Amino acid sequence: VDLTGVSASASGITFTSLTSSSSTGKGLNLGGIGGTFTSGTTTVTSPAGIGIDVQTSVAGGTISLGTTSATSSGGTGVNLASNLGNVTFGALTVSPDTGQRGLLATENAGTLTVSGGTITTTGATAVEITRAAGTTPLAVSLTTVNANGGSNGIYLQRTSGSFAVVGTGTAGSGGTIQNMVGADGAVAGSGIYLDNATNVSLSRMQLNGFQNFAIRGTSVTGFALANSVISGVNGNSAGAREGSVSFTELTGTASVSSTNISGGLVDNFRVVNTSGTLNRITFSSVTIGANSTADGNDGILLEALTGAAILNATIQNSTFTSARGDLFNFINNGTATCDLVFTGNTLTNNHPAIATGGGGVTISGGDLGGSLTYNITGNTFRDSDGTAVLIVKSTGAGTYSGTFVNNQIGVSGVADSGSKAGSGLKIQNAGLGTVTAGITGNQIRGYNNFGIELLTGGGALPMSGAMNVTITGNTIKQPGTGGLPMNGIHLNGGTVPGDTYLICASIGGAGALANDITGSGANAGTDFRLRQRQGTTVRLPGYGGANNNDAAVVAFVQGSNGGGGTTGLASNTVPTGGGFVGGAACPTP
Repeated sequence: VDLTGVSASASGITFTSLTSSSSTGKGLNLGGIGGTFTSGTTTVTSPAGIGIDVQTSVAGGTISLGTTSATSSGGTGVNLASNLGNVTFGALTVSPDTGQRGLLATENAGTLTVSGGTITTTGATAVEITRAAGTTPLAVSLTTVNANGGSNGIYLQRTSGSFAVVGTGTAGSGGTIQNMVGADGAVAGSGIYLDNATNVSLSRMQLNGFQNFAIRGTSVTGFALANSVISGVNGNSAGAREGSVSFTELTGTASVSSTNISGGLVDNFRVVNTSGTLNRITFSSVTIGANSTADGNDGILLEALTGAAILNATIQNSTFTSARGDLFNFINNGTATCDLVFTGNTLTNNHPAIATGGGGVTISGGDLGGSLTYNITGNTFRDSDGTAVLIVKSTGAGTYSGTFVNNQIGVSGVADSGSKAGSGLKIQNAGLGTVTAGITGNQIRGYNNFGIELLTGGGALPMSGAMNVTITGNTIKQPGTGGLPMNGIHLNGGTVPGDTYLICASIGGAGALANDITGSGANAGTDFRLRQRQGTTVRLPGYGGANNNDAAVVAFVQGSNGGGGTTGLASNTVPTGGGFVGGAACPTP
């Protein structure tokens, strides 16, 4: 059927149903059509050329096809290149021969609506929708997309509206995309490539085996991935930071749920934003597996990098099993305030090549003065090489404020299970600004430096920031076997001559507020050690002794944490600094 250039009347052209089979050319050619063309059930077979061709249809024209099947051998299944009109399909099934693309809509300026169906290709892209300028309005919902080999499985560029793969409710019913090839840094070689796309939703899909990425997105607004599996080996260039999922400038809202992600050469899931607002990205019931033994980095890496980018994230009820670098890494190196909620997660690490100092959770940033609020509650952490949970603010003047509540680090009776070569929990203010933390009701075991480590300073220049910590109701037991002097709770207040930090530490209290730390020191270590150094002041609310009376400080902290069974040390540098003082309660998050 060839209606090339037909300018339909106002009443248009209507078929109740249409079956077209061509052995020499296109199965159905609607190129350049104006007015309205409507068909019910449409079946097109083209052994020689394009199945359905709607290239260069007239602006304002409307083409509406019901349940549609397009089979082609010598060309693209459905070609909407340079389409200016409005095209609507019911359930669309496209199955071209090897090497032919499925649904092609390059330079598409009209609207495109699809309601269900399956697109399957071998050696070519299944879905490609682009526009050189502006955006292509979409209302596309496909049931299944399959692609094996070629440049990309799905490629969207400059699209508005929405695009979805939904599946039928069973695992894998959204299709399998695999084995895409392309040079480093190229568009080709990724299973799903998104550039300036909006509202992309992918469900019940299997993605595996890509030379670049399973999913690569740039300037994407709104994204959801659900009930899917990303596995295999994804990426072949560590220099290009190739991996399983990578976004640059992901904004709006995003979610990943009930999905397994592994196989990244570098990172399994990475987001780096320099501007805009991502409010929020939520990971729910997600399993993060192993990355590369030689080049692997993080399980999940979320970073606000320079600029005023806002990145808010919730990670909940998820499982992390393996990473060469950090299992989870959150970085705010911009100027804005970000927020992190990390609750109900299980983190273990069976990676065979954990990097020195890696294997745990790192929350950091603050170079440019950006701030962070956080809530870390009800998680289990184990098997880190370095510090199990590190929260560190850099030298900028921002504020880090949050709670660490009812978490478990390490496993009772399992040696070195918290951290093989680091502390259980470390909180540091390396510069200006204020760090405030509430640490309550946690179980910390198997550490190989300190159970809870508090540090102000650590850089090359003297600083004058603040730290406020409240440590109550924690159990810190069973230090590791590494041989270093260990303390259950360790404060190092000031590191560089000239540091003038103001530190407030409320450690323990009456009844349930007391920390159970007896026996938490090892190898000549003690249950707690408080070091007031350089020009710092350490405020201990309720303390009434002299600012240089170490014995009085030890007795005061012992009295709030188990009495005579607890061992402790204190040291001060008065008159260089303010020493140990009493005073008002510490600020809380």
